[in-house]
Amino acid sequence: MKSKGLDEEAAYSLLRQTAMRQSRKIADVAESLLSSIDLLGTPGGSE
Repeated sequence: MKSKGLDEEAAYSLLRQTAMRQSRKIADVAESLLSSIDLLGTPGGSE
Protein backbone atom coordinates (compact mmCIF):
# COMPACT_ATOMS: atom_id res chain seq x y z
CA MET A 1 0.00 0.00 0.00
CA LYS A 2 2.98 2.27 0.47
CA SER A 3 3.58 2.09 -3.28
CA LYS A 4 0.12 3.66 -3.74
CA GLY A 5 0.96 6.38 -1.21
CA LEU A 6 -1.59 5.16 1.35
CA ASP A 7 -1.18 5.36 5.10
CA GLU A 8 -2.47 2.59 7.37
CA GLU A 9 -5.93 4.12 7.80
CA ALA A 10 -6.43 4.68 4.07
CA ALA A 11 -5.17 1.18 3.25
CA TYR A 12 -7.62 -0.37 5.72
CA SER A 13 -10.44 1.73 4.29
CA LEU A 14 -9.60 0.58 0.76
CA LEU A 15 -9.49 -3.07 1.86
CA ARG A 16 -12.80 -2.65 3.70
CA GLN A 17 -14.53 -0.98 0.74
CA THR A 18 -13.23 -3.64 -1.65
CA ALA A 19 -14.39 -6.44 0.65
CA MET A 20 -17.88 -4.94 0.94
CA ARG A 21 -18.13 -4.35 -2.82
CA GLN A 22 -17.08 -7.95 -3.55
CA SER A 23 -19.07 -9.47 -0.64
CA ARG A 24 -15.86 -10.95 0.78
CA LYS A 25 -14.06 -10.87 4.13
CA ILE A 26 -11.33 -8.27 4.58
CA ALA A 27 -8.86 -11.06 5.35
CA ASP A 28 -9.68 -12.75 2.03
CA VAL A 29 -9.15 -9.51 0.10
CA ALA A 30 -5.86 -8.91 1.92
CA GLU A 31 -4.72 -12.47 1.21
CA SER A 32 -5.51 -12.02 -2.49
CA LEU A 33 -3.55 -8.77 -2.50
CA LEU A 34 -0.51 -10.40 -0.93
CA SER A 35 -0.71 -13.33 -3.36
CA SER A 36 -0.79 -10.89 -6.27
CA ILE A 37 2.24 -9.04 -4.95
CA ASP A 38 4.11 -12.34 -4.52
CA LEU A 39 3.24 -13.34 -8.07
CA LEU A 40 3.86 -10.02 -9.82
CA GLY A 41 6.40 -8.39 -7.54
CA THR A 42 6.25 -4.79 -6.45
CA PRO A 43 6.72 -1.83 -8.80
CA GLY A 44 10.27 -0.58 -8.45
CA GLY A 45 11.14 -3.51 -6.23
CA SER A 46 14.06 -5.88 -6.50
CA GLU A 47 12.06 -8.52 -8.34
